[in-house]
Amino acid sequence: MSTPFDWDVFLSHSSVDKPRVARLAERLERAGFRVWFDRPNIDSGEDIVTAIEQGLERSRVLVLCMTKAAFESEWVRLERNTATFRDPANHDRRFLPLRLDDCQIPATLRRLKYIDWRAESDSAWQQLLATLQPGAAPLPEVPRDEWNPFDPYTPALGSSFVGRTDELRRMQQAMETGHSLSVVGDWRIGKTSLLAAFAERIRAAGRVVRQLSGEGPEGGSVSQFVTQVTGRPAPEETEAAADQLSEWAAANARGGMRPVLIVDEVERLVVEFPPRFFERIRGMLERVIVALCSSRELDLIYEKRGLTSPFSNRLRLERIGLLDELAVELPLQWSTNILTAEDMSALREWAGHHPYFLQLYGHELADARLHQTSTEAAFDRFYSAAAARFRELWRVLTERDHENLRKLTSDIPVTSRSLRTRGLLTADGKPFGRILLEWLNEGQP
Repeated sequence: MSTPFDWDVFLSHSSVDKPRVARLAERLERAGFRVWFDRPNIDSGEDIVTAIEQGLERSRVLVLCMTKAAFESEWVRLERNTATFRDPANHDRRFLPLRLDDCQIPATLRRLKYIDWRAESDSAWQQLLATLQPGAAPLPEVPRDEWNPFDPYTPALGSSFVGRTDELRRMQQAMETGHSLSVVGDWRIGKTSLLAAFAERIRAAGRVVRQLSGEGPEGGSVSQFVTQVTGRPAPEETEAAADQLSEWAAANARGGMRPVLIVDEVERLVVEFPPRFFERIRGMLERVIVALCSSRELDLIYEKRGLTSPFSNRLRLERIGLLDELAVELPLQWSTNILTAEDMSALREWAGHHPYFLQLYGHELADARLHQTSTEAAFDRFYSAAAARFRELWRVLTERDHENLRKLTSDIPVTSRSLRTRGLLTADGKPFGRILLEWLNEGQP
């Protein structure tokens, strides 16, 4: 089993599933495979993220152990993103999904044939062994007419991510000139997908990159945040933890390129972390580039806490709004063997260029076509989910925003920067899609 790789198999899994995956690792080792399995392969004091990235690069096949817990794990997300960005179409067949429970599989993975390990049957074991052999014939892709290409709840990654070329260009230009970023976009406007694509671009350029989220375990405390970044247990005390982060930044500059720290959903951290921690990060901006992503401007988040943002005039602002034409048309082209021309016209009319509503209505329409059910019922499900989203928005909009949205029902174009930057209005002051007008006309507000 001689190969140019140090490992035959990299087992990507959630810590929740560790006992079961450990049994699989032992079984594979007894079968003669060299298995990279979590912390035993990481030396004491070694940077965890760097060790994982090297393990992925030096492993012939990444086996993604798919479970509900795995899809909620930040570490699994890092490993999966690295693999899918390295080879988005899986041409080299170095990525193998293995299903361990009845989890919902993201749309970006549904095109790949998986091995069903839920029952750990002998036939599944033989299929796994055969697929992992060097030079083995790859598992076939699932035919496109058997999977739904739309997914409103999972970030678009790898080959599923298209568009946002201007935003990516500006973000990369800011980084190359040494500027940190404040990325602002409404909920479900595609920020997470954009950040993942940005991270992969700058990682490919040779920079050290860390991606975090205020909704992940790193949002629990300053200590957990710094531990996730540095790969080493961090002190509980704010100053000491910030010192460790600063040391990490200084140690990870490569060829004069500062490391990059990308933090999604930063609102929670601003609210819950001691203000001093972000003051310390501001003081590190000569050693690390940060991209702080939020649904509102940072100064407004701090203002609500009765504080002044430490990042005033230090971060370049990048707003995320509606999609460009390419990002709308390509997913429609991918679904031509599922959706009719009438379906596509309806998608453009009702969802416009809004990524969430396009995926939401597209998912319902494709599901109806794949299972030969009513497209009217599909629209009803789309409307119900869209209405719930609009009700969420209505609660956080200002009264002036409410008045401007009501004008839309009289076919009056609206000039409102706040609504346009949220992706609710087009550049010419009209609703992003007919679904917003339908909801307003039904008198929901």
